[in-house]
Amino acid sequence: MTKLVEVALPLEAISAACKRDKNKKTGTIKNVHKWFAPMPTPAWRALLFATLVDDPGDEGKRAELLRLVERLVPADGNPPDAATLGKVRLLSRGEIPARWSPESDRQVTVWEVTQRLVKRLSANGEQAAADLLRRCRPWADAARDLAQWLAATALVTRPAEALDHDALVTSWSELQRLADRSAPSQGELQSGPAGAS
Repeated sequence: MTKLVEVALPLEAISAACKRDKNKKTGTIKNVHKWFAPMPTPAWRALLFATLVDDPGDEGKRAELLRLVERLVPADGNPPDAATLGKVRLLSRGEIPARWSPESDRQVTVWEVTQRLVKRLSANGEQAAADLLRRCRPWADAARDLAQWLAATALVTRPAEALDHDALVTSWSELQRLADRSAPSQGELQSGPAGAS
C-alpha cells in the first residue's frame, strides 16, 4: 500500500513551522543548545504521520489528510491544539494489543515494530526479542533507527522511556546474531509461524 508521504506533503506549511520552531528561544533543551543537524519537531510530526497513513488514492480524501498534516504543524511552531491531537496519536506500548503477527498484519508500521521489540526485550529478554526481530526483518533497520531517535529525544522529558529504547539499540547486534542463529527452516518460511505473539 502506498503511504501518504510517497504521494504528497504540504511542504510550505511544514517549512514555516520548522522555521518558527528553530527560532524559539525558550521551551526545550534543544532551543537552548543547538544540536548538530537536529530534525525540527514539526517536520518529525508531519513525516511520522505521513509515513504511517496510507494514501487514500482519492484527491478529496488526500486533501483532507493534507489539511490534517497542516494542523499537526501550526505555523507558530508550537504543538498542535487538543482537537487535532484527538484525531491523531500513536498508541503507547501499553495500548498495543498483546497478540500480533507481522506475517498476517496488512499494515505493519515501523512504530509498532519498534514498540513491540522494546516491550519484548524488556519483558522476555533478548531471545524473545530476537525471535520477533527475525519475523520483522523488512522493518528492522527502520525500527532500530526509530529506537535510536526516540532514545535521544526522550532523554530529557521521559528518561525511563529513553532507557527502554536505548536498551534495544544497545543490544541490537546481539539480537541480530540470535535472530540469524534461530532462523527457521525453508518449510517454516513458506508456511509462516504457527503461533502469533
